[in-house]
Formats: sequence, C-alpha cells, structure tokens
Amino acid sequence: MKKTIQWMLFLALLSVLAGCAQPVAVSEVLQQPKDTALRTRYNLRYDDPAHVPSINMQSAKSFLPAGSVVTVREAWDDKLVLQDQKGVVYTIDFEPSLLQLTMRDYLRKLLTIEDEKSVFQAVRPEMLIHVRAGNVVRGMNKAEVLVSWGPPPQSRTPSTTLSTWIYFRNDMETVRIVFRNDKVRNQLEFVPGKQTVK
Repeated sequence: MKKTIQWMLFLALLSVLAGCAQPVAVSEVLQQPKDTALRTRYNLRYDDPAHVPSINMQSAKSFLPAGSVVTVREAWDDKLVLQDQKGVVYTIDFEPSLLQLTMRDYLRKLLTIEDEKSVFQAVRPEMLIHVRAGNVVRGMNKAEVLVSWGPPPQSRTPSTTLSTWIYFRNDMETVRIVFRNDKVRNQLEFVPGKQTVK
C-alpha cells in the first residue's frame, strides 16, 4: 500500500512538472555573441506594458519602436519579459495558437542582434516617417509593412508571400492589407456587420 501511494505521488508530481512552462535560452536561440545588444525588428504595440499581446493588436495606442534596444529579463514557453533602455518593462503574453509559432520562432521574428541601421535597411526614405509612426500606407512594400506592423499572425496569413495579409485590429475586428506588385494597394477593415476600405 505504501509503495502504491508513493508511486501515485510521484506520478502526480511528474504530471505537474511536465505541464509547467520551460525557460528559453534567448542567447542560444538568437546566436547572440557576448556583449551584443538585442533590438526589436518591428513596432510592438501595446495598451498596457504589463500585458502586451504577441499578435500585435493594431488598435493599441502605444508601441515599443522598431530598432529599440531591449534586455530580456525572462523568457518562457508562454511569456516573454523585455525591458527597454528607459527601464520600462514589457510582459508579452505569448499566444502560440494564434501565431502558430513556438516561443523560439517568435523570438527570431521579434528580436535581432543587428544594429538599428540594419533594422531599417529595407525601408525607403519616403516611407520612414510612416514606419516610425507605426502606420501602413498605400505604396509601402512588404518589408516596410513588416517593420511597421510586424509579421501577420500565421493563423490568418500562413505565408508572407501571399498578396493579402490579415492583422487583428482587436478581438473582434481584422485589417487586411492587400498587395499588388509587392506594394500596399488597399487596407480593408472588417468589423462585424460592416467593411471599410482605406
């Protein structure tokens, strides 16, 4: 009887531990050399830095700018905590089912060891003001949209080679960015019950 109880406690403990989030070694994932800064690849949107959605909701009022130097304070399979140079802490609520990514793949899309000039390398001078403002405008190329709004969630846009990218405006609304010849042609906003074109 005593052995059975010990065995059951061991199995219970094992099931609890197996369900816990695992830490992620960011420097290994990004192949980060010692003393190399990490930067954001795109504008990361948020309303509250303590709860930043990983799907980059486009209705958010603020954003951590592309090219910002950040330090990773914590990285787990289900959350990422960053701190910028001003000391602001951002807790990213990782949503793998919407992103269809692992935390490791998400880190590779969000962060880079490249310098700020490299982050903005694909942004044309006439589009830089729009990218830095977090906007997407007609005539932008795909690389500029990626820096401004980040990659679209793979659950809505399986590949960035497609001519339509779908982003979440909020929980109920989406925005479709339609490309023609690699340039933004239209933005279609889908609100339950109505559709608008920009």
